[in-house]
Amino acid sequence: MPSPSQPLKEFDIRGGDLYLSVEQILFRVHSYFFWRESKHWRKELLGSNAGPEAERSDDPVLRGNSISKPFIIGNVKSTDFIQFLRVFYNR
Repeated sequence: MPSPSQPLKEFDIRGGDLYLSVEQILFRVHSYFFWRESKHWRKELLGSNAGPEAERSDDPVLRGNSISKPFIIGNVKSTDFIQFLRVFYNR
């Protein structure tokens, strides 16, 4: 059994509604950045039939919505993912 992911302080963002795990590092970020910019992430997080009302909903995202069940991202280095997130968060 893999060990649990450890939170990364820089990207344990208050108010974040999306939990992602990359190389056993846990990120808590805002799903908005993902589903706004990507059809793939929109489908994964809001559902394949999500209309404009889904964007205004306070319903939790479909995947990665809890610390105990993060969305696991494979084939990505955590250092690369951190650089990617720094674009969204201007860090």
